[in-house]
Amino acid sequence: MENKRAETTDERQLWNIDINDRSPHGICVIHVLLNEAGAPYDWCFDYCNPALARAEGTTPEELRGKSYFELRPGSSREWLPYYYRAAYEDSYQAFDVVSQRTGTYLRIEALPTGKPGYCMCILYNIQQEIIEKERQNQQLQEMYQQLADEKKVLDQLCTDYTAVYQVNVDTGAFSILHLASGSNASRLMGQNYASYDEFTDHYVEAYLYLEAREALRSWLRVENIRKMLSEHPRVTGHYESMPTPTGQRFFEAQVVRTYDAQGQMYALVGFRCIDPIMERETAVQKKLKTALDEAQLRYEIISAIAKAYTTIVRIDLVQDTVEEITDHSESAKIARGEKCASVGLRKICDTLVAPAYREAVRKFMDLSTLAERMQDEEILDTEYQMVDGSWHRLSFMVKKRDEAGRVTNVLATVRSISDAKRRELDLVYQAEAAKREGEMKARFLSNMSHDIRTPLNGVIGLVNLADQYPRDLEMLTKIRTRERETLQYLVSLVNDILDMNKLASGALEERELDFDIVETLLEINRNAQRKAEQKGVHYQID
Repeated sequence: MENKRAETTDERQLWNIDINDRSPHGICVIHVLLNEAGAPYDWCFDYCNPALARAEGTTPEELRGKSYFELRPGSSREWLPYYYRAAYEDSYQAFDVVSQRTGTYLRIEALPTGKPGYCMCILYNIQQEIIEKERQNQQLQEMYQQLADEKKVLDQLCTDYTAVYQVNVDTGAFSILHLASGSNASRLMGQNYASYDEFTDHYVEAYLYLEAREALRSWLRVENIRKMLSEHPRVTGHYESMPTPTGQRFFEAQVVRTYDAQGQMYALVGFRCIDPIMERETAVQKKLKTALDEAQLRYEIISAIAKAYTTIVRIDLVQDTVEEITDHSESAKIARGEKCASVGLRKICDTLVAPAYREAVRKFMDLSTLAERMQDEEILDTEYQMVDGSWHRLSFMVKKRDEAGRVTNVLATVRSISDAKRRELDLVYQAEAAKREGEMKARFLSNMSHDIRTPLNGVIGLVNLADQYPRDLEMLTKIRTRERETLQYLVSLVNDILDMNKLASGALEERELDFDIVETLLEINRNAQRKAEQKGVHYQID
């Protein structure tokens, strides 16, 4: 019990004492969360003082226990390694960042708390400090420009630049102050040049690509240099040349205004290679373009998916709140402004869902039981009809679970399935029609089988009767006549079956035939009379 009380007291002293709450600096204690591989992926606020909450635009109560990247999706994860080392390696960490929310400079100190997985963070606003340093740096630069003499300028230029020239902006005369061996310009030094313009003409023609020659030639003209320096003490330009023997291609030309002892204005023109800078800039631009392309692709995919749904909302089951992601349906007008998600769903159900489906949909939308129903499920959906006759499918998809695996956030999507439902009903109708047609065919075949069996039995009986009167020609003539009639009737039944098959396959051909309707009706009546006599039924024709 003593150890437990001591731990509670230590924790209170660690991050709940009044001095932290009153501090003007942002102070918090965070729990660094690890994934299955043991790498940090997020953190939750276990404590934060009012200053930190104000900086985040909220209150301490709203931040406590909340995931940072849930609160600030899309934020940089560059802070995670520092927090991990402080929380799990007991290592003091300090680093400077720019707040993505406010754009101010912050210095963050992450301190171990002694409790694994937790660290205390103190955020100092160093914006004024940075501004003051920049102001001091500006003052130092101005003082340097005012106090530095030609030698100091030359030393600085010659350290970084492959070539430095001093140019008289009135006469165009120039002298070489520094020229690195192996540079393109060094290969032009075998002849005398009357002016700096003549030298730059040779350099441009020899080492610049055709499309870039005129721009650099005009920029390096002595007349243009004099004009630029009359307005600015220092100007800079960039260009690409043919590769030097060492492979350098990109250069920066810097022109600085200076004076001699008599007050005559000169220009110090220096050239330096900026290939490493260009490579870094190109790499950064490539990364930015790749990230932009990926973001555009994700946006297009999400937009394409969203078009398939009339409604997509995020529901917090714990807070019973709803966040609209996209909603182009009538339900948006009904539920908009409703803070309670469950109330909004009930209003939509009672207003838009057809009465026959209303009770079932109301139970499906019951948020109080949704977490339990989705304990072992990732998606639940149902189909229902609207009052306007259209069909919709409502789906709940797990968005987030807590540490115990209980669902805390879901995505609710509504999709119109009227066309699919119509096709489904058409298929059901076609199946039922095919079933009825099959049953009719079965009954027809059954009746035809009986009708065929009857004349066949009659033919067999007549053959047996003929055997009994082999010498009675008159009897045999009657029997053959009856057999012929019976066989003709049998052939007509078979033709009917064949016609039915042709009718079903669409191969039946219409023909015009002459027939004796009286004889046909008499034949029908004779057949009916025989069947009636066989069954003991009285058959009479009026």
